[in-house]
Amino acid sequence: MIKFRIVYGFVLASILLGACASQGVNLTPEAPAAQSDQPPGDAIYDVLVGEIAGQRGQWPIAATHYLHAAQTTHSPAIAERATRVAFLAGDTKAGLEAARLWLTLQPNNNEAHQSLAILLLRNGETVNTLTELETLLANLRPHGAEEAYTLVAALLAREKDPDAVLGIMSTLVDRAGRYQPEALIALGRLALQTKRFAVAMESLDKALRARPGLIDAMILRARVLQIQGKREAALHYLGDVLKTQPNDHPLRLAYGRALIDAAQFDQAREQFTVLAHQDPNNGDVLFALGILCLQANQDAQAKQQFLRLIDLKQRTQEAAFYLGQLAETHKRTAEAMKWYRSINGGDNALDAHIRLAVLIARQGDLAAARDHLHSIEPQDTAQSVRLVLTEADLLTDAGRLEESMEILSRAITELPDNADLLYAHAMTAERMNKISILEEDLTTILSTDPNHVQALNALGYTLADRTKRFQDALGYIQRALALRPKDFYILDSMGWVQYRLGNHAEAVRYLEQAIALRDDPEVAAHLGEVLWVMGNHKEARKVWQHAMKRDPNSKVVREAMDHFNEH
Repeated sequence: MIKFRIVYGFVLASILLGACASQGVNLTPEAPAAQSDQPPGDAIYDVLVGEIAGQRGQWPIAATHYLHAAQTTHSPAIAERATRVAFLAGDTKAGLEAARLWLTLQPNNNEAHQSLAILLLRNGETVNTLTELETLLANLRPHGAEEAYTLVAALLAREKDPDAVLGIMSTLVDRAGRYQPEALIALGRLALQTKRFAVAMESLDKALRARPGLIDAMILRARVLQIQGKREAALHYLGDVLKTQPNDHPLRLAYGRALIDAAQFDQAREQFTVLAHQDPNNGDVLFALGILCLQANQDAQAKQQFLRLIDLKQRTQEAAFYLGQLAETHKRTAEAMKWYRSINGGDNALDAHIRLAVLIARQGDLAAARDHLHSIEPQDTAQSVRLVLTEADLLTDAGRLEESMEILSRAITELPDNADLLYAHAMTAERMNKISILEEDLTTILSTDPNHVQALNALGYTLADRTKRFQDALGYIQRALALRPKDFYILDSMGWVQYRLGNHAEAVRYLEQAIALRDDPEVAAHLGEVLWVMGNHKEARKVWQHAMKRDPNSKVVREAMDHFNEH
């Protein structure tokens, strides 16, 4: 640690001396001493103390020392650092001194103007804030008026008093002159961010009256409607505007996104198809169209968009992942593995390499699959847990339950409260008929999260199915059902516990609700069994036969039929 500080101090000293040199201060032995009340060594000390205090989170101390260093050296870099540290410290007074010094040293630095404006606002100096923001706008407007006002609005949006910042922005709008439509759009954005929807609509309508056809204003107006939950109104508005300007790409893009927001996926796909025709090299449009085609089960069209992205070298990691998914769906295993292997970054990298391990295991090489999982470097605890769960699943699928339990147990030793690990451990224990371990795991989850729905349902169902503790089972399932009354799995569990309690009519009621939500063979097996026990053999056969037509290999339905000698 001592060595680190010496090196760090040397680097800071070099920066500090370099800053002095850049201002023309002669540091040769023959030069006269710099005109300063403090020698450079004291400034180096202030910078060092400021940095160390900042590392320790002692921002007020850091702000004091950095301000002193800036005043001593008149270095723009140190004045900038002093200003930023003062923001972190919440020290408005020190920040104002540092920002004013920064501007004195660099009068045309727009970041310095931004910092001073916000510090003046926080100090209650509204008039001076407006002066500073107008200077900033004068500097920025030649490069784009709308961007200039948007930047100022974004700057103000970070502050806590919405009425104050809206008042300042409104004044800037009044003073905007020929730039008023751009200023009104920025005011609309600020009002939207501060949830002043009426102000937003009024300012945007004024902008459109002043300069009809402003695309940004129209798109933002529709966004205001969307955020208020007025999706249909937003769609009608954008649709009507698009009829007048059918070739405007941003407008059609906004309309397509609004359709997605309203879950009108078929219509959205039509709009993105047009967009892709208008701009065939736009990676974002092609990616959105690919996802929309996937959603509509148009796999060939989706593949076409993702391959186009690969050719364009845009969003290639995401495109490769979905190409892998498509290949896997269509049982083209070698192709899927090729795409998954090509992914080396992005949000889908972990998912891709987990799927790759699963496919390797399915080809019969469990050792290679595990080696691949072990080669992945997790970025955080959540990723570590996912890798453990995947390896445990692969072992379970291979019938190596003891090894699966061992891996999960080791992980639980390191993360004893992790609900995902405990749940997987419990489910593996159930397959090994170790019900006491299952109950221990699931009650551990519920001790920290009493509303963990999966744990409640799994414990209730297992107790109903594998023990005689029906009342305990009923209690857990009732709690789960209260949390998720339309959950297919929980309705099935409730039907089963009612059957075990002898409440056959109630059992049928819950099981019919479950099968209406999902035509699942396990529910069919349960419902058929209850109907058979009630003497309704014809209806039981009908339920079982329907299930067998949908899934001829269903083990659970066949076992139910065999149990009652019904083939």
